[in-house]
Amino acid sequence: MLIASTNPDKFVLQLSTLLVDSFMFTADAFDRELGADKITRLQVRYPAIDTHGKVRIEEAAEIRYPILLRGGVVFDEAKVAHIPGITLGKPMKNATLVGRGVIKAYEIEQLHLKGPRIVCDDRFAKQVKRREAKLLLHPTSNKNLFDILWPAAHYFDAGPEADVVHKTRTFFSRATDLWKAFSHLEFGVHYYNFLKLVTISTQKYFEGTQFEEIVAITLDEEIAAKSLALYRNDLLGL
Repeated sequence: MLIASTNPDKFVLQLSTLLVDSFMFTADAFDRELGADKITRLQVRYPAIDTHGKVRIEEAAEIRYPILLRGGVVFDEAKVAHIPGITLGKPMKNATLVGRGVIKAYEIEQLHLKGPRIVCDDRFAKQVKRREAKLLLHPTSNKNLFDILWPAAHYFDAGPEADVVHKTRTFFSRATDLWKAFSHLEFGVHYYNFLKLVTISTQKYFEGTQFEEIVAITLDEEIAAKSLALYRNDLLGL
């Protein structure tokens, strides 16, 4: 999937919102401690039309995995190209992006990053000016790359203290249960790094605000409640 924008500030904020909304679309199903074979199996309700033309609600058991994406972001040249193809047996021209920017973004995505991380280069980071967007840029061990803390978008509409605490507990709990379900598998490390990304994003978003202390306390309580004391320092970036 390729996404382009001419406004880096809006891109950071809107991409973060898209990723959070995509995860939250199925996140309710992961708010429980189950094994990998069960945590993704859920009852889905959806509207259907019967033979009389009336709408009714049906249920079906489906397997739904969390919607989590990984990618690279750069500020460079990209152009729209139309590639000939066939869709449903008919010749079509499919739009795609080409150019130096596409290649650089692909190279970042191929750095074997663990977890659903969106990483941008320093050139893109320098184009981000708005404070609320800059808050989401977090330096990596590579001085030329920054993590976009997209989980922070979960708090964009946070209200009073009780709402902040609820959102913090809910997000942390769902990310933890996902990791525990898959931790025994080879790709479990990706879910652990998602949990770590959620934790760091939560901390950074409320850093320097009136909610900084209560968020820190809430995260500590959740780490203890989920029996993650051994991972505390790593999760909190200490």
